Amino acid sequence: MGWGQLGSGQIMPDDFSSYLMAMLPEGSGPAELQQLLQSLDPAVLQEIQSVYADLKQFEQTQMDLDQAQERYVQLSSRIASVTARVQGTLAAQQQQQQQAQQRPQRRQPLRSKACDINNRNPLSPTVRKCMQNQTKSVVDQLVQEGHRPMLVFTPCELHAYLRGRTLWLIGDSLMQNYYYALRCFMIDFWDHSLGECQVSSDSSIEQQIYHAADTNISSPLGSRVITDLPRCLWLAAGGRICWLHSVRGEEIADPDPQNPGLLQTLQATVAQPQDIFYVNFGRWHFSNCAGLQSAPYKQSLWNLGKLYEKTRDVFPNLLFKVSAHDHTACRDGGYPLMTGRRVMQSAENILGKFNVPIVNTYNDTVPLHDGHITDRPIGGREVDCLHYCSPGVPEACL
Repeated sequence: MGWGQLGSGQIMPDDFSSYLMAMLPEGSGPAELQQLLQSLDPAVLQEIQSVYADLKQFEQTQMDLDQAQERYVQLSSRIASVTARVQGTLAAQQQQQQQAQQRPQRRQPLRSKACDINNRNPLSPTVRKCMQNQTKSVVDQLVQEGHRPMLVFTPCELHAYLRGRTLWLIGDSLMQNYYYALRCFMIDFWDHSLGECQVSSDSSIEQQIYHAADTNISSPLGSRVITDLPRCLWLAAGGRICWLHSVRGEEIADPDPQNPGLLQTLQATVAQPQDIFYVNFGRWHFSNCAGLQSAPYKQSLWNLGKLYEKTRDVFPNLLFKVSAHDHTACRDGGYPLMTGRRVMQSAENILGKFNVPIVNTYNDTVPLHDGHITDRPIGGREVDCLHYCSPGVPEACL
């Protein structure tokens, strides 16, 4: 029995262009189709082409009814998945067009001043800034370690890449530093009239996201976190950058359907298939002096890997950021290097089994003692050997 006898035209139009045109608003033409093609993730285009190739092969293949129906169901599932991703892109385009209609806003002086490397005011609403000699030293070392692209990567490139997408930065205060670095990096491309916005205008969704991100689990040293509210910057092209404060891995991809993790909550509410999830956890699972809470950390990595494996056909853009090296000394003035390496190796070993993309600059940051925050000194020495100043390590990890 061939595909034609099942009625292929009832599932998808006869050609690639007609399939996409059918999802565009009424009255759309070649220009709108071309805009959609340029906006779609290359992986989506490749999957659509693959589906059409498989449909053609199916149509020409003789098989019994049971085999044909089974294949029919498989193809229908793939078509539904790719259609959802195309519709997500179209929704993002509409959002982008609405944003483009708004008049561009001038920078707010406070924001500009906060991102000025020469502004040493500790009350500035941004990541702590490096001294100029610090930035030069850190950049020189990072370039030697293979991070030369950071010198030529531009805000324009990132702005174009994030068009119609949300970049979700998820993690602890280290990830917050990356958010602050991005806020300054993209200062000419976000809407200063809006400032920092909520993730959603729906208060119930905001509560769901905050509840999923929050934790009552203490760090190895007994510290308890006060979870910050999520915040987002809207970009001129319609994309946005959002920071979500969530410090423990247990909260990121919890598989419990009654108390789902942060990623599951985002994917079920406000996230779109084309969005990017940049996730970090680990620092609240260890300290140089108290060691690593290995079991919950590894289980959290397994949960993240399994979630990615389960959802990557719809949400393919997830990256895990290994925590940078912590130079905080113990009471004897030293600390074991092995703890941080175990954190890194566990992430690589476990997430690698699920092919989760990993951003790992841990080894590169081990020698960067002079890349930390130094504008809060006591007795002439650093007091923050965990967080890195900017421009420096945060920019290298973007």
